[in-house]
Amino acid sequence: MITQHRLYVDDIKCPNCSRVLDGATAVDTDHAPQEGDISICFYCHNLSIYQGNGKDLHLAPVTEELKNKLPQDVLDNITELITKIKR
Repeated sequence: MITQHRLYVDDIKCPNCSRVLDGATAVDTDHAPQEGDISICFYCHNLSIYQGNGKDLHLAPVTEELKNKLPQDVLDNITELITKIKR
């Protein structure tokens, strides 16, 4: 079972659909987004990765190279979360 914690963040645009995101849901932890964290857009369901720090924190598209480096259990969790978001 996946545990989720809702957090509010400064407005950040999804690099895939350009929608403004004002929140984040941490999975199995309660930390705020930080560089290197993966994000799933609530609107377009595409993956992004957090880059930068503090006020410079932003989302960038996830490359195929990065997707291929993710462990299978992480990919499985992402697939499960996308399915839940789409409901």
